[in-house]
Amino acid sequence: MFFARLGFSVDAVDHAESNFNQLRGVRTLARELNLPVQVFDIDLDRPFELPRDYGLALFLGTLYHLKNPFYVLENLAARADWCVLNTRIAQVAASGAPMENDALAYLLGAREANNDPTNFWIFSLTGLLRLMDRAGWIVAGHRRIGCASGSDPVRPEADERVVVLAKSRTRHPGLHVRALEGWHAPEGDAFRWTERRFSLEVMLPGPAREFALRFFLPEAALAAGPVRVACAIGGVTAGSITCDRVEGLEFRGTFPAQASLLRLEFMVESRFQPAGDERQLGICVPLVDGCLPFRIS
Repeated sequence: MFFARLGFSVDAVDHAESNFNQLRGVRTLARELNLPVQVFDIDLDRPFELPRDYGLALFLGTLYHLKNPFYVLENLAARADWCVLNTRIAQVAASGAPMENDALAYLLGAREANNDPTNFWIFSLTGLLRLMDRAGWIVAGHRRIGCASGSDPVRPEADERVVVLAKSRTRHPGLHVRALEGWHAPEGDAFRWTERRFSLEVMLPGPAREFALRFFLPEAALAAGPVRVACAIGGVTAGSITCDRVEGLEFRGTFPAQASLLRLEFMVESRFQPAGDERQLGICVPLVDGCLPFRIS
């Protein structure tokens, strides 16, 4: 209802047979708030087709109620660009055996948790993130809430949840690179100057060890003194280069740890400051069809 009030086109999906008011509640809300929310009765535990494609799927409190979460997450990845998911997770099994660091899921008995036979799979966080990866999602970030120590799949006081933001790798299989701070406006469609501190957000489509960013310098920049570029990721040095020419330069670095969403912080040491230009200038990054020349391997 919130997104519909903001003007977005919204569909609400649930299953009347297991919904506690047979979907009368959501239909009443849409009617009383005079919002164009379409309501669909779909059983996600059987072969299904979503009504259309979406920019964002809100998949909240649903995963552990599904018999086949892999199937549903794959279908969502085929129809939605982004997903906000939350579900219950556990650090230990009902017996107390640890499961936090392994890709595991606990299968609940019919009335083992909250006396609710529609509860099925409670994943460890490691298991959930692996499931999402194999089902076609790139996890951009997550946050744990609830029981911080000894959470399990059964006890109400040991209930821990995780909220996950993910991008569909199925719909967007390529590398995602976004300029953050420290970038000047494009010079036509040719290149962009950076400041002496600039950053990039990189979302990886899969495992990668190394990255490269092409750039160049005006001759006056090297004439003013040595130009050195360094990069850090999460406070860990990822690489550096001392420039010995103006054209054909490429910064090469190494990802210090595997993650899907990374923030790259670059630092430029340079004495170059052309007369009459009040901008702080670092390096020149060419644009290729409007995109930054960043690659991974």
